[in-house]
Amino acid sequence: MNNTTIHPLLSRLDIFKSSILKLLRFLLTVALLLCVGVSELLADDPGIAKVRLIQQSDSSFHFEVDIPQAFLGSFKEPILPNGFTITNPQREFQAEWVTLKADITCSSDGFQASDVIILPWARNAVDITAQWNDGNTYKGFFTRSLNGIHVPLNQIMAVEHTWADVLSSFFISGLKHWKFKLVHLLFIVCIALAVPVKGVFRLLLLFALGQMTTMVLAEMRIIGFDLLYADLILLLLVIYIAYYLYLSKVPPYLSILVFFVALLHGISFGNELQTEKLMLTQRIQAIFAFNLAIDALNYASAGLLVVLSYFSRKLNIKSSLLAVFSGSMAVFCVLFIFEDNLWAGKKHTLDFQNLGNEVMVQTSTNNPIESTGVSRSKGFMTTPIMVFLSVEPYEVRKEVLIKGTEVVRILGLEVDQGNIMTTQQQAEIKAKLVQLIGEKDRTIVNNSAVFAESVTANFVRLGKGGVSINETAVDVVLDEAIVGISLNYLTDNYPDSIRSSWDLFPETKDVDLSMVDPHATIAAVLKPENNSIKWKSRIKGFKVPALEPIEVESEPIAIVSYSLWLCLIVVFIALWFFNRSHVYKARTKVYFLSLTMLGFALFPFARPALGFSIVSHAKPSLEKGEILLSDLLTNVYRAFDKKQEDEVYDRLALSVSNEQLAEIYLQNRESMALENRGGARATVDELSISKLHKIDKIETNNYLADVEWAVRGSVNHYGHTHYRQNKYRALVTFIIDEEVWKISDIEILDARRLY
Repeated sequence: MNNTTIHPLLSRLDIFKSSILKLLRFLLTVALLLCVGVSELLADDPGIAKVRLIQQSDSSFHFEVDIPQAFLGSFKEPILPNGFTITNPQREFQAEWVTLKADITCSSDGFQASDVIILPWARNAVDITAQWNDGNTYKGFFTRSLNGIHVPLNQIMAVEHTWADVLSSFFISGLKHWKFKLVHLLFIVCIALAVPVKGVFRLLLLFALGQMTTMVLAEMRIIGFDLLYADLILLLLVIYIAYYLYLSKVPPYLSILVFFVALLHGISFGNELQTEKLMLTQRIQAIFAFNLAIDALNYASAGLLVVLSYFSRKLNIKSSLLAVFSGSMAVFCVLFIFEDNLWAGKKHTLDFQNLGNEVMVQTSTNNPIESTGVSRSKGFMTTPIMVFLSVEPYEVRKEVLIKGTEVVRILGLEVDQGNIMTTQQQAEIKAKLVQLIGEKDRTIVNNSAVFAESVTANFVRLGKGGVSINETAVDVVLDEAIVGISLNYLTDNYPDSIRSSWDLFPETKDVDLSMVDPHATIAAVLKPENNSIKWKSRIKGFKVPALEPIEVESEPIAIVSYSLWLCLIVVFIALWFFNRSHVYKARTKVYFLSLTMLGFALFPFARPALGFSIVSHAKPSLEKGEILLSDLLTNVYRAFDKKQEDEVYDRLALSVSNEQLAEIYLQNRESMALENRGGARATVDELSISKLHKIDKIETNNYLADVEWAVRGSVNHYGHTHYRQNKYRALVTFIIDEEVWKISDIEILDARRLY
C-alpha cells in the first residue's frame, strides 16, 4: 500500500474520531442538564404521595391523590381488581400542587379484603387514608416495589372473618394437601390391602379420632413439627404395612400406629398455623376443617378402592405384588420429598391466605425512604414570607417564615454595618414579632374563635430535611437570616374547618400558603386582595377514636365437649364396675363412639366465655397476648396526642399503673420527637407487634412479655411532613388492675430508628 492510499484513510479516521468526540461532548452536556433538572424536581418532590379512598355507596368510591405539578406526567391510573372501572377523572390545580380525582365504580359488592390496588407511580411510598360507609377510617403506609406500590385492602379496612370463612378456607387447604406427593393415597391403598373391608373403615375412624384429638392439644398450646415431617412419618407407616403385606402377615400394633401417626399429622398442621394471625378459637376451627377434609377424602378413596379390589380379585392379582408396588412407591415418594423439599429448603407444604390484619405490609425489602430522603423540601424560600397551616389531632399550628430583610422592613429596624444581625438584636426581633403577629392573629376553628396557646419565634435554617431551629444564637448575615414564628392552638378533636386571614405582605405582594394535614396537602398564594386562609377536612366527619381501657375478657372454653366427655367417662366406669357385660355390647359401643364424635364436632363451636376468675385471669395465649400488648402500647403512644401534660397523664393512667406513670411518661415523650424541630413530636399512625417471643407468669395477675414492635408516625412542620419509624425489643410487665389490663414496667432491650 503506497502513501497516497494511506493519507486519505488517516484523514477519514481523524474526521470520524472528531465526530465521535463532539457527540460524546453533546451527550455529556445533555446528561448534566438532565441531572440538574431532575435534581431540582426531586428537591421539590415530597417523595410520599397522600392518597384518599372514600366510599360513597356499596359499589362506588372516590379516589384522590395530591402530587407536585412537576410529576403530573408520571402518574398513571391505578390498577384495580377485575370488575372495577375508573370514571370522571379530574384535576384540581393549586399553586405548585395538583389534586387528581376520579370515581371508582364496580358491578359487585365493592372491595373485598383479598383485593389489592396497584399504584404504578414513581413515588417512594403512599400515605393512604380510607374512609368507609360504616364510619371507620383507616390509614396505611406502603412503599414502592419494582412493579409499583401494592395496597392490600385488608390493611385499610375492617376484616372480620366469621367461623364460616375460616372453615371454608382451611377445608379447601385440606383438600389440596391430601394429594401432596400421593402420601395419603398410598396410605389408603396399603390399609385396604392389609385388613378386611370393615377393618379399613375402623382404621380410618381411628385416624380421624387421632386427628380430632389435636384440637384438644391445640387448646393446651401443644404443637408439633413441620407438616412435611408428619407426611414422611406417614410414608414410613406405608412402608411398614407394605413390608408385612409382602410377608403375608398382619402388621402388629397397626391400630395404635395409625392413631398416633394421625395425632402427629394433626399437631403438625397446628405448627403450620403459627404463620397465621388466628385467635385460639379460629385456630381450633381451622384444625377441625383441615382434618375434616383429609378424613372425607380418606373415606371416599377407601370406598372406591374397596370397589376396585372386588374386581381385582377376578383378575387374580397377587396381594404381594400390590404390596411391593405400594412400598416401592412410598420409597420413591420419600426420596422425592427429600430432593424436592428438604434439600431445596422447602419445608412448608401449605400456602395459606393470610387471614390476619395486624401485620404492617411493606412491599419492598429496600427502604426507598431512607435512601432518597423523606419528604424533601425545596431548601429555599419561594416568597419573602411563607405561611403554613399544620392540622394534627388535638392541635392546629400556624407557622410563618420571614426573611431577615423583610423582618427589618416590617419592624422598621436598623442593622449594624456589614448587615449583621447580632444575638442581642435577634432577641429583640423575636419579641417584637411575637407581639405583632400575636395581636393580628384572628383564627376560627369549627366556626368558633380560638386563641393561640403559645406563640414562639426562632431563627431557623432551611435544608432538604425541612426547617431546623438554631438552638444556639449566633450573629447572622441579614440576607441569610430567616425567622420562624409558630402559633399553637389546642382543639378538642380533629377539626372540620379552619378560617383565618393574613395581613402582613411583602413588597412583592405574594405570600405562599401551604396547608398540610394527615390526609391531604393543599397549596395556595395569598394576596392583599385575597388574604383568606380556608381549610376544610378532605375526610368529612373524621374524628380521632377515643382511648378506652383494655378490660379483662374471659377466655372461651369448650365446656360442652368437656362436660360430655366427663359424663361418658363416669358412665363407662359405672358400667365397668356394676354391669361389665354392657360395655362389650355393640349398641353401647355405638353410643359411646357417637357421643365422643359429637364432642369433637362441638369442640370448635360450643365455646362460651366463662366469667370465672380462674379462667379469665389465666396467662394469656401468645395470640391474645399480641393483641393485648398492641392495644396497650398503642394507648401509651396515643396518650401523647394531647399536648398538655395533665391530659397526657390522665390518658396514660388508662393503660399504665400509677407507680410507673412518671417513668413511662419521660421514657416515651422523646421516643418519637424530631431533632432540632422545637419539640415537634410525631403522631403515631400505626403500631404493629413484630414478634412476641414468650409470656411468663410472675405471680397472680402479673405477667412478663418479651416482645418486639415497630411504631410509625408523622408530623407536619413548616409545611414539611416528617415520617418516623422506630423498632423496639423490650421486656413489658403487664398486670390486671381492677379488671383492667395495665403496663407496670417497660425495660427496653433494643431500640433502633428505621427512618
